[in-house]
Amino acid sequence: MDVARTLRLAEEMATLLLKLVTSDYPWKLHFFGPGGKDEPDVLAASLPHSHAQDVIVFHTAESAVAYRVPNHPTNRDRFEPATVSWWYSAPPAQVLQVLRALPSPGTPGEPFDSTTLPTHLRVPRWFRDNETVIPTPSKSDRR
Repeated sequence: MDVARTLRLAEEMATLLLKLVTSDYPWKLHFFGPGGKDEPDVLAASLPHSHAQDVIVFHTAESAVAYRVPNHPTNRDRFEPATVSWWYSAPPAQVLQVLRALPSPGTPGEPFDSTTLPTHLRVPRWFRDNETVIPTPSKSDRR
């Protein structure tokens, strides 16, 4: 195992998470696995909107996916949605950059396609049995 590469990737993940939690939006962080927030197997974040949710899942330090889940009765689980209106998978830094450029729900250019998220990009159910959720502080709480 290349320890230097592992540490660099861990640092990149921490930087990406810091960008999320210091943004102007109320992201919730989701840590999956028996290690909780200290040693998660999968890390995710979700941002609710009025008629959809944005989700980003960091499967590994090299692989992530972001997608938008329309609020619909068939989409009971944001981490295993029946349909999504948009998704993108790539290395975490690219995924976060593309997600941040995505038009917000209710604005021009918002994606409305209805498609399915590939199964291998979802958070496996056995990880979701051990979930720790941490809301990010609001902008006023950080002052």
